[in-house]
Amino acid sequence: AIWHFKGNSRVATRIAARTGGWFGLALIGLGIFSAFSGDLVGGMWMALIGLFIRGAAGSSEMQTPLRRGLEGERVARFMTPDPSTVPPDTTLRDFVERYIYRDRHEAYPVTGSDGSLLGMVTVHDVRLQPREQWETITVGQIMTEAGPHNSIEAKTDAMAALSLMQRKDNARLMVTRNGRLVGIMALKDMMRLFALKMDLEGDRD
Repeated sequence: AIWHFKGNSRVATRIAARTGGWFGLALIGLGIFSAFSGDLVGGMWMALIGLFIRGAAGSSEMQTPLRRGLEGERVARFMTPDPSTVPPDTTLRDFVERYIYRDRHEAYPVTGSDGSLLGMVTVHDVRLQPREQWETITVGQIMTEAGPHNSIEAKTDAMAALSLMQRKDNARLMVTRNGRLVGIMALKDMMRLFALKMDLEGDRD
């Protein structure tokens, strides 16, 4: 209804979210009052519902500028092109010395001799392995294989990529074009560019 009368979805979302936040706060207060008045279980449930509504309202308001900033953008806009890659037969010792200590990245795509994308290996993966076995264990043995959970096409909408990161609890995605690695996208880089875009363009509604 607010969207209809205001003619602006962002303004309507902001008003609805803040109204929902105040409504949730009122429910929390009413629940506490009910609990102290003798209805402990009912009051607790009411307060919990109020907390949920307040949290949902805040999340909705925060997503509005994010959706606006990423609207129409493709993954390729946010990726780091031509990332350092590691052959699967690299020992962990060589991986640490020749890649991690040199480039200081947290994750590296693993590619075959023909350039095919095989998977991704991270600092955390190495940390889980016994140090005395770093000379014998290879990157290919501990990597996470490439798949829809950690790779995405460069032409994909940025919001879809962000949704995938949230669902899979993955802060990095390998970016492909026609099945070939073309870059890597990190959540922190995505948010940094989004913040710069908002700082320059702002929300003038």
